[in-house]
Amino acid sequence: MEARDAAPTVAPDDPAALISRRRRAMIIAAGLATMVLALLDTNIVVTAAWPIAHELDPVHGLERMPWLIAVYALAGTVSQPLYGRLVDAYGPKAIYLLASGLFLVGSACCGLAQDMTQLIVFRAVQGLGGGGLMSTVLVIAAALFPARERAGASGAGGVMVGLGMVLGPIIGGLLTQHLSWRWVFFVNLPLGIAAWIGILIALRLPATGQHREIDYLGAALIAAAASALLVGLEFVGSGEAWTSPQLIGLGVAALILFLV
Repeated sequence: MEARDAAPTVAPDDPAALISRRRRAMIIAAGLATMVLALLDTNIVVTAAWPIAHELDPVHGLERMPWLIAVYALAGTVSQPLYGRLVDAYGPKAIYLLASGLFLVGSACCGLAQDMTQLIVFRAVQGLGGGGLMSTVLVIAAALFPARERAGASGAGGVMVGLGMVLGPIIGGLLTQHLSWRWVFFVNLPLGIAAWIGILIALRLPATGQHREIDYLGAALIAAAASALLVGLEFVGSGEAWTSPQLIGLGVAALILFLV
């Protein structure tokens, strides 16, 4: 009787104990796969710049190409504060599915774009999803692994970050050369949809029993301030003088929004 009483018990709300190692491995593989896709898209369009510009806007396309990279990074950056609050309120699974869905819809629309304006807008949608994937995958990994195993999961995430940044231009060049620049975006769909379905089916996290109020206004102000800063930096990178009215205005706007 004493032996039975001394046997270790498993907390009913411990996800690491409730989910088998095999299922955990499948969930993390799906999450890391979508993280790699989101990172690839940070700079995958670099090697596809000329074909995109030539087809969609032969006159001014190359001048607008920097925005295809900047708007993706901008959308991902400014959405981070809001994603953190959404994960606290609704849990990482629901927000992962939302972010992944946005990323996949944005990818499909980018591949179908008929002009540069459409492509830039759809890249922003794609970036909103990609920014959420970065944060929610890490939250899911932390929830699935006990503390002693989280270092390994974090290490795997770091490797994926490096791979995504290095392989982006290479994969973009290969797809553009052998298929079409549109496949730079379509390539996200098969693996991304499979990962979305896998997370939907396999991931089961216990409810926290908490529902936190979200400061949407505060998140919007932070996002607007970060947007102003990033747009200003983009202007500087394109040769705009630091003393130009546009940069001064963006700097003042960012400062006011941060202080508010």
